[in-house]
Amino acid sequence: MRKIILILLPLLFLAGCSGNGIFYQLENEEKIVDANNLKGTTALRDMLVYDDQYVINGKSVWHSTIGEDTRHWHSYGVPSKYQGDATFPSIAVMNGNLYASIISHDADYRSGLLKYNSSTGEWDELFFTKKSGSNYDCLYLFDTNQGLYLNVVNYYNNDSEVSINSSSLYFYSGDNAGETALAAGLSSDYLVTFPGFELDSSDDDPMPIVDIISAEASESYMIYNLEGSNFNNGVICYSESDPATFVQQSIGFDDLNFTDIYYSPAHDMLFMGTQADDDEHPVLYETEGTWYSEVWDNDVQFTSFCDISPIQTDTILAGTQAFKDPTSSSSVTGDGYIEIIVTNKTDPVFQNNDFSDDNNYNSSELEDATIKNFLYDETYDRLYAVTSSYGLWLNTADGSSREWAQE
Repeated sequence: MRKIILILLPLLFLAGCSGNGIFYQLENEEKIVDANNLKGTTALRDMLVYDDQYVINGKSVWHSTIGEDTRHWHSYGVPSKYQGDATFPSIAVMNGNLYASIISHDADYRSGLLKYNSSTGEWDELFFTKKSGSNYDCLYLFDTNQGLYLNVVNYYNNDSEVSINSSSLYFYSGDNAGETALAAGLSSDYLVTFPGFELDSSDDDPMPIVDIISAEASESYMIYNLEGSNFNNGVICYSESDPATFVQQSIGFDDLNFTDIYYSPAHDMLFMGTQADDDEHPVLYETEGTWYSEVWDNDVQFTSFCDISPIQTDTILAGTQAFKDPTSSSSVTGDGYIEIIVTNKTDPVFQNNDFSDDNNYNSSELEDATIKNFLYDETYDRLYAVTSSYGLWLNTADGSSREWAQE
């Protein structure tokens, strides 16, 4: 379904519109429970498990104790050196410890790496860079089974546009030695190089790393997009055993940018979201060494995936994102999520929401949201959806059905 934003309207006014007419909406909409203390418009980016806490990041880093009845969210706080316009671009767990990157434009573009100190209940700043307003760094963290990757991107802002001067990738093993090396600051000894990735300011500099994930055993996959205005810059790289060595893969889809990559251990499948230069943005999926492509609907881009097979057999959720339409000057909103049924892995079925109460889902802002990430906790049967403008959503069983509630 095509959803174009021509003017800025209050999103809450538009929430819950199913496209079936106003009388249908009045008869079928139901009140969505706002079960907790996060703002409904909170912009979030990622979610992970740290110790006995669920952790999410955005303008702050929030946490909630894992448990069936504990759902109150608290902030880890913002270090005093970053007070003001601070954001937390990424979070990660390494060697049992919580890390976060942070940047504050109000503090002369101070950009740093933080480690949470459970003894003091505060962040320890490991290192930082401080640049002028026209030249600054941003740090992005990716935790894998092998250890932690750190992508340092240097941006140049000339007021009319933001460009990239350089992009560097570092790897630190997920043990005490890796933590010690990370705390010592950036060192060329830990740089990762691979085809297509340049460390100087040449035209081949990649955009920020989109994602790095673990797959089977010691395998890792990485995706990024080379700089360029055309949507044909997606690169996928593979590491078989050495986490500091990646080899570029040719998967037969060279006319796309990549938005997200996900591995399902239960089904031994890879899924990848894409951007194209037209209105069709396929989902790519790999099984038994072969990549396939499937388009769900025009003007829908996918940017997050989650295996919920314990809830509904052989089901992968695929979340969507808002984006700029390359064929016009308009923007397209998010479109919630769909389900990918992978009973037949070479020919999966793409379908609308079926695992959760449909009236509840269609009555919520989640149906029009950009979903940045999912997290499913099988122990407590809790499914979270992290969104870019509608906060955090929790899906749980309610008798014989499942329902979404906003945290």
